[in-house]
Amino acid sequence: MSDGTMNILLFLTVAFNFSVYLLKAQTCTRGPHYLPRFGPLCEYLCHCRGYQCKRESGECPKNVECDAGWMGSGCQYANIAYGATVSSNHLFNEKTIVDGRESTCPSLIQHSIDSAYVTVDFGRQVKITEVHLVFSDSASVRPFRISVVNNDTWGVCNSVIDVNGKRNFVIKCDSPLYGRYVNITSEGRDAKLVVCEIQCPSGRNLAYGKPAYQSSQYELWAWFPGQAVDGDTRSTPPSETTCTHTLRTRDPWWILDLQLPIKIMWFSIFNRADDSTSYSLNERLSNFRISLSQDNITFQEYYQDKSQVTPLVINPVLNSEVNARFVKIDLQGDYRILTLCEVQVFGDCDEGSYGNCTKNCDYCSGKPCDKLTGYCQECQLGYFGNTCNESCDYCYQGDCYHDTGKCRTCPPGKQGNYCKYDCKDFYFGMNCSSRCGNCLNGDVCHKVTGTCPRGCQDGWHEEKCLRECDDLFYGNCYTSCGKCAAGRPCNKSSGLCDNGACMDGWQTIKCDIPCDDHYYGNCSTVCGRCRHHTVCDKVNGSCPYGLCSEGWHEEKCDTVCDSTHYGQNCVLPCGKCLNKTCDSVTGSCSGNASCQPGWQGPRCDISSVEIQRPKSGVDVAIVAGLVGAVVAIVGVIVAIVILIIIQRRRKHNRMPSKKPTIPSSSSRNDDTFIYENSTFVLKDNSTLEINVTRNNVNDDKHQPISKQEKTVVIDDTETYYNVGSALPKGTIPVSKFWDYVQEKFLDEKSFSEEFDNLPPGLQLPTTVALSPENRKRNRYKHLYAYDVNRVVLEPLAKDDSDYINASFVDGFSRPKMYIASQGTTKDNINDFWRMLWQYGVDKIVMLTGLVEGGKHKCELYWPEEEGQSLPFGSVTVKLLDKDSYADYEIRTLEMSVNKQSTQLTHFHYTAWPDKGVPETASSIIQFWNKVNAIPTKQAIVVHCSAGIGRTGTYIALDYLVSQGKVEGLVNVSACVSNLRRQRVNMVQTKEQYCFLHETLAEALLLTRTPTASNKFPNVYKELQEVDSDSGKLKLQLEYERLQTEVINHDVVYAVITMEDDEEGEVNLNQNKYSTARKPENKDKNRDNSVLPADRHRIYLSTRVSDRNNYINAVVLPSHKQRMAFILTQMPLPDTVIDLWRMINDFEVRTVIMLNSMDSKTHDIGIYWPTDGEVRYGPFCVRLLKTEQSKNYTERILSFSVTGDENIRLVKQFQFTNWAANSDVPGSVEAFLNFLDAVETWQKGSEAKPVVVHCLNGAQRSGLYCVISTIIERLNVEKDAAIVQTIKRMRAIRQQIIPSYVSLSFTCNYSS
Repeated sequence: MSDGTMNILLFLTVAFNFSVYLLKAQTCTRGPHYLPRFGPLCEYLCHCRGYQCKRESGECPKNVECDAGWMGSGCQYANIAYGATVSSNHLFNEKTIVDGRESTCPSLIQHSIDSAYVTVDFGRQVKITEVHLVFSDSASVRPFRISVVNNDTWGVCNSVIDVNGKRNFVIKCDSPLYGRYVNITSEGRDAKLVVCEIQCPSGRNLAYGKPAYQSSQYELWAWFPGQAVDGDTRSTPPSETTCTHTLRTRDPWWILDLQLPIKIMWFSIFNRADDSTSYSLNERLSNFRISLSQDNITFQEYYQDKSQVTPLVINPVLNSEVNARFVKIDLQGDYRILTLCEVQVFGDCDEGSYGNCTKNCDYCSGKPCDKLTGYCQECQLGYFGNTCNESCDYCYQGDCYHDTGKCRTCPPGKQGNYCKYDCKDFYFGMNCSSRCGNCLNGDVCHKVTGTCPRGCQDGWHEEKCLRECDDLFYGNCYTSCGKCAAGRPCNKSSGLCDNGACMDGWQTIKCDIPCDDHYYGNCSTVCGRCRHHTVCDKVNGSCPYGLCSEGWHEEKCDTVCDSTHYGQNCVLPCGKCLNKTCDSVTGSCSGNASCQPGWQGPRCDISSVEIQRPKSGVDVAIVAGLVGAVVAIVGVIVAIVILIIIQRRRKHNRMPSKKPTIPSSSSRNDDTFIYENSTFVLKDNSTLEINVTRNNVNDDKHQPISKQEKTVVIDDTETYYNVGSALPKGTIPVSKFWDYVQEKFLDEKSFSEEFDNLPPGLQLPTTVALSPENRKRNRYKHLYAYDVNRVVLEPLAKDDSDYINASFVDGFSRPKMYIASQGTTKDNINDFWRMLWQYGVDKIVMLTGLVEGGKHKCELYWPEEEGQSLPFGSVTVKLLDKDSYADYEIRTLEMSVNKQSTQLTHFHYTAWPDKGVPETASSIIQFWNKVNAIPTKQAIVVHCSAGIGRTGTYIALDYLVSQGKVEGLVNVSACVSNLRRQRVNMVQTKEQYCFLHETLAEALLLTRTPTASNKFPNVYKELQEVDSDSGKLKLQLEYERLQTEVINHDVVYAVITMEDDEEGEVNLNQNKYSTARKPENKDKNRDNSVLPADRHRIYLSTRVSDRNNYINAVVLPSHKQRMAFILTQMPLPDTVIDLWRMINDFEVRTVIMLNSMDSKTHDIGIYWPTDGEVRYGPFCVRLLKTEQSKNYTERILSFSVTGDENIRLVKQFQFTNWAANSDVPGSVEAFLNFLDAVETWQKGSEAKPVVVHCLNGAQRSGLYCVISTIIERLNVEKDAAIVQTIKRMRAIRQQIIPSYVSLSFTCNYSS
């Protein structure tokens, strides 16, 4: 064939195919030869019996069956059972079983048979993957089995046992079977198989409408190659419009392009029928061949016709499925003509593809999609539509209805069927189903988180402003109520007391101002005549020290002396007045009465006999003169000393020469600390020496300090800490740093002056930060990133800015070790993640809460649910896991951009208040160790809210510890000054500056690092060895060192206010336990040396008449839970009701009792019934069960509250193997079993606190909490942190682990 002819043929082929494409692009009207079509491009032929099928799916109208020989989805699958031979042993007219109609059924000729069968003979070997059966009615169906038979080989397709109520069955074979016969059998009595239709799918015609071309064409206007795949199977004239025709040539061929490799099973080829009696046209196709190819170059022959007479329809079957793209039919020999009227290629797509097998159904769930339409029965999460190809990621976690795409649940902040609308104002959260809390001024809350933009309305608190203030607080819920009458709570919004009724001593409608001076009680009662007009007690009106003005007495100094007494407190009897009465003030006789005989003077108190006695020795006048002179000289000396003191105070700020002695509980008498032979620093930096004397008689109580015993020490020398003249100012050797810090804490002005000398405010230009487009990216005014070291961002999107309020900060010997950043805001949250991605950050240290004091400090910038992903601009963030601890949380996050992802660890410290400091240095050091346990070479992002105060303190600590370990020297002020030259006001407050010193001292010198659990037994063994220098056990030395460490940083920061009153007494300010020391609470404490500090005490909220919110109880953390234990004393008889209030308030399920019930020795309040039930105020308590073990007793109690129908259970564990006079339990093993029993019960308590009590709520209870926490940490961290745990708990209750024996038991237990 010439090249020109070939080009013409190719052009005609392309033109034909293009015309077919244009035809398909239109609506599916009837196609060539008026054949109905369907599909997105009208690419499929309808096979409904006489009707047009549905446009998209090819489904037939209701009650319309498929054309004969077709079945399945869209009637597109060839039914190879159609027209096959059928036989049975109990039916008549079996041919209806394979006539393609479900409505025609055979007749039953034998009703009772033990074994019924129906056999279909295909006449050739076929592949069977599934069989469709339709029975005459559901009642006639019995269990049956389907087998495929090939010669003598039987293969079981499947067995159907459950047939009840079914008429139609689709039986899929466990694996494809090849055979000539399908045999259906039913065994058993009354077996019968009245089958109306059997169908066996065998692929669908994949050739229709596909491109085809041939070696030559008989006529240019007819006999096109595409006419063999136009769907018209007619082979009778006019053939030029339905069949192909080549010229008479050598080896003619016809090729079909399926457009991609497809599994081919068999073919159906329609030959041309005779149109002349003189010539047999169908013989032209004799000995044709079928070859297959992937590339249209190399073909492999799979079939050759060897029939003697070529039939009109030939059905070549491949021995096995073949993947091929091109089908070639050709003839061999000279002068041959190739004519084809229709070629059907049967096969199917692979699982997971559909249509023309170019489309994938990747998001079906469960069963694969329909291979014709791609329809899925169920979609994977996040997708919907018939083919599950539409995303519903706008739904919460992509959870939508797979047919409509409507969301089951909307993500926070969205609503509507498709979650496309923001929440209406005042609603937030999932599906916008939560109503906003009580935001300030009616503000609309954040529609995702529910947080209020400017805080809460008065009376509400927490992030969402949904929780009312606790009792006794109002406004922002951090302001304490005034002193309302009877201890009642104030109005939580306004702070007003009911009816303005106040406790005695307070006034105004909020009862928050003490009575005016010289008034008391209801503030309208005038004080009595107190001495020197001093102010009386504003509650009860008593005068200070009971001292009254002359002429008055009684506690309030409101009673005039009786007629026979006078003077201060009416203690002086009248003189020898004639009428026996005198003036109550002066003592002069009343009414100018004269004196009794022998007495004279204004008060009749001078004996006439003494006046007349002769003078002996020194003259009285001389003595009087000498006395006056001495008094004058003393006055002059005192005046000179006072002048010298004033000058010294103005001139010097000097450190004291001695340290103050902090009294132990043993040196305390009632509510007053006595300091023996000690020197203190006064507010003006002078020193005060106090010497205390004791009576030598039986009373050994401390005596008041007299004026003579108080002396001011004057010293001309300045005192400095000598660290060597060769070192720069402020540089301290690590070995001397602890003593250096302790001495600085004793000098009131030392820290203030050093802190005030640090460079304040902006030190360098901030031009970029102050540009108009960047101002909104700064959280606070005047706190900007310097131009020289700001973090510069690269854009990931078109409108990205390069500015973020974050600064590179140098570490010790490592430049740009940190990125100090402000907390995220709505305007910079995407920039923050862009920064993390750009600089490959793998560690974030967060030191702020999201909301503090009702104010937003940082925007939530990570997903809250594990497995949840959230987009932040171009960066998608996923929360992988989260661990919570008492003071911090650790999250593992994954950030990804453009299918690239990396992980980072988020360390979130939750116990650092804004502009304040953590409660203990040990807490932040433990967190710091956790951060440093994961090494990194990337910059560490550290942020709080502004990114200067807490951030600067943390970075300074990390820097200085590294410096101290390498150089053996530290310089705190130089370090902070250097940080402030890199970011404004790093280490923001004086308190943070002090805390940095304290924490650094502990980190370098005091804190023992936790010991790995596998090494602790050896460490404990070493601790029990004798120290060669001291002769003591090393564990004893460890205990002594623990006792000397500063375990409560409240002591460090307390301002000891010393007020010198006119009586020369020193008053120490002791507000730490102010609530516990109130008169109304004193009787609620068993031991006045074990009191709850105000910042740690429990507040009771269950209201009971005549009870306030106080109970002697504190909260203790465990390793992972901030509120793990409530330590309290064994209740007194009067406080049993308060114990039940506490159990109810905090939903306690577990109570640990570590004391006996010896009522002869201690005043004990039993809080459970011995049998039946008992009522404690509004609480009805019932004993349900008691179990006695060898070393402990378990009691299950139930209780309910009046007015509440809920009944709750509490389990009490009482440990009984603890001797009354012992600091430790009687057996380690017994105590271990006891803790195991408690832990087993407590696991189902949803992190509710455990109440632990002994007699005083400290000694035994503290030991239990320490050991329980140590064991928890051993299980979590695989290390023992005994010292750290004790210090953490002693910061809250100082009497925990009070003896060496207790520490030894703890170590032994841990070992």
